[in-house]
Amino acid sequence: MEMMMEMMMAMVMMEMMMMEMMMVVMVMMMKVMVVVMMVVMMMMMMIPPLPPGFTAELRSSTGGQAFPQCVFNHWQILQGDPWDPASKPAAVVRETRKRKGLKEGIPALENYLDKL
Repeated sequence: MEMMMEMMMAMVMMEMMMMEMMMVVMVMMMKVMVVVMMVVMMMMMMIPPLPPGFTAELRSSTGGQAFPQCVFNHWQILQGDPWDPASKPAAVVRETRKRKGLKEGIPALENYLDKL
């Protein structure tokens, strides 16, 4: 009976040691993850804007596992009148509407007014 108790105590001690080792390993893994995240954040601050097609290339090369994250920088006011077909704002509106598959011209206000 006494030997059985000693064996059980030894098993409990081994379990406690294993749990302590697992906790140490988990803490070490978390520290490594924090360092990796800090390095990645520092690298993101140094990286210039992404070239066109970079996202598609990165995703295809990594099997969809990686993708870049872009942050909005600022708005810029375009000088000119969007109603004047020769102005830069009008060209931006045309290109955007064409890319989105909308009608080329800017819709009239009547299209948005309630008809009831």
